[in-house]
Amino acid sequence: SHIAAIVDVVVSEDSTVYDIGSNWGWLSLLVASKPGFKGQIHAFEPYAPSFMDLQAVVSQSQLGSRIQCHNLALSDEEGKVRMRLPDSFQSGQAAIENATDANGDTKATTVDALKLPPPTLMKIDVEGAEARVFGGAKITLATHKPMIVFESGRRDDNPIETLKPLKLLESLGYRFFHLSWLRSQA
Repeated sequence: SHIAAIVDVVVSEDSTVYDIGSNWGWLSLLVASKPGFKGQIHAFEPYAPSFMDLQAVVSQSQLGSRIQCHNLALSDEEGKVRMRLPDSFQSGQAAIENATDANGDTKATTVDALKLPPPTLMKIDVEGAEARVFGGAKITLATHKPMIVFESGRRDDNPIETLKPLKLLESLGYRFFHLSWLRSQA
């Protein structure tokens, strides 16, 4: 996969990785099991059932000394959010509702408010809330310039929302690369 190739190139033995939108933690496990890795991984998963899976997988893998699990939504403001599962089936599609909600069941905070070592690499897969995560990480991004790998969906009905995370990162001096593989014709 593309991300596995990035991990091999970008993650050094002492990297600090933020796996934001970790789901059950496949990236965290990939990094933590890399030969010689002695760094830290912070896996953030706000959806409670997926967070329980993440904790179980980390425990079963015996990689808990390298992977710290956080049942948090990372966003552009602190508070509580309500999570929704659009198709009532795929936990990887769990998303934050539109705004903070005092009656929400999941704690939300910003990357900038975290009392953690700054990331070397941030993987972000947050089902359309990428601009919120970046908005709450402006200081961290401007100060530490971690490598960022993120999923960015295209919304044909709202190009402004599609471009929002890209514009925010561009304003912080980031350049963009699209991963692809070249196929040789035999």
